[in-house]
Amino acid sequence: MGGQSGTFAGIFNGGNGLTLNGLWVTDLADAVQFSKCEDVHTNMNKDSEGYGREVALACQWQGLFKIDFKSTPFVQGDIGPGATSTITVLLKGEEGDSVLGDQDNLTWSADGKIYINEDEPTDGNVWVLDPEGIEAGYATGNNTPDATQYGILMDVNTDGESSGIIDVSEQLDYQPGSLFLTVAQSDTLNGNQLALLVSPNAAPLYSVYDDWTASYPALDTEAKRLDTADPDMDGLLNAMEFALGLSPVQANTTSPIIFNPSASTLSFTPVRSLNVVNYHVQYTHDITLGFTTANSIVVRAVDIDASGIATVTLPAGDQLFYRLCVEVY
Repeated sequence: MGGQSGTFAGIFNGGNGLTLNGLWVTDLADAVQFSKCEDVHTNMNKDSEGYGREVALACQWQGLFKIDFKSTPFVQGDIGPGATSTITVLLKGEEGDSVLGDQDNLTWSADGKIYINEDEPTDGNVWVLDPEGIEAGYATGNNTPDATQYGILMDVNTDGESSGIIDVSEQLDYQPGSLFLTVAQSDTLNGNQLALLVSPNAAPLYSVYDDWTASYPALDTEAKRLDTADPDMDGLLNAMEFALGLSPVQANTTSPIIFNPSASTLSFTPVRSLNVVNYHVQYTHDITLGFTTANSIVVRAVDIDASGIATVTLPAGDQLFYRLCVEVY
C-alpha cells in the first residue's frame, strides 16, 4: 500500500486514532513497508458495518492497524487498479512498552472484540480490545484508551511470548469470545504449550429462539414450538415471527414487508441480531421453477438505517417475484 503525496508513512508516528488514505500499488519502491507484520484477521462481527470488509493488522513494535475495504473495488477476486483503502492506528506500539507494544497473532471474534498475543520475551500476555469503543473515544479527542476499551485477558507471567490465538467458542458450544486456543512459548515451561484459554466472561451458547417460544405459554407442545410451525395460522412461520418481532399466537393481519415498485426496494424491520438470524431476500424474474434458481441478497448491518429498518434494492424488470427468508442460528 502506497501513500498519497508521500504522507502515508506518517501512520507510524501519528499516534492513536490517525487515519490516512492509501493507494494500493504493485511497485515495492512506492509501497509503505511495515516491519515484522505478525498477523491479520477479518472483522467477524455480523452486527458491524465492517463485517467481512475490515481487517486488523498486527505489526510488532509499530502497532495495531485497521484497514477498511468497504469502498475498495475488487476485480475478479483481486484489488482493482487505482483502488484505495483507509488505514487507522487502533493502538500505537513500541518495542518494550509497558502496555501492548509487541503485537503478535490475533483474532477478530464474532463478539466484536480483537484478541491479541504479545511478543514480549519476559511477559507475553494475551490482550482483549474493543475496536469500536476505542475508535469512539478517538472520535471525541480521547486518544488514550481506558480500561473499558482494552486490557489483559490472560496474564501469562512466563519467560516467553504468547503466539497464536484462535476463537473456538462456537465449536465448543460457547458464545463467541469465551474459549481460545493459544500458545505460550516459554523457557520456564516445558517448551511450547498449547493451552485452552477460558475468558472470565465465558458463557455457554443458548438459544434466543427457545427463550422466545418459552415466553408464550400457548406454545404448549413441541410441535407448536418448531421454527417451521404456524400455530396462529397467519401464513408466517414461527421463525419469521421470531425474526420480525411478531407474535406466534396472534395472527398478523398486515404484511411486515413493504415493497416500493418505483424504487424497486424491499423494506422490513429485522429485530434480531444478525449474529442470531440470517436475513436474506430471494428474487427471480421467472417463477416457473419456483425459487429453486433464485438469486439471493444477504442483509448486512450496512443495509439497516438508524431507525432499525433494513432496505434491500432489487433489480428492475417487467416482472419480479421475491420473498424474505430467515434462518435462525
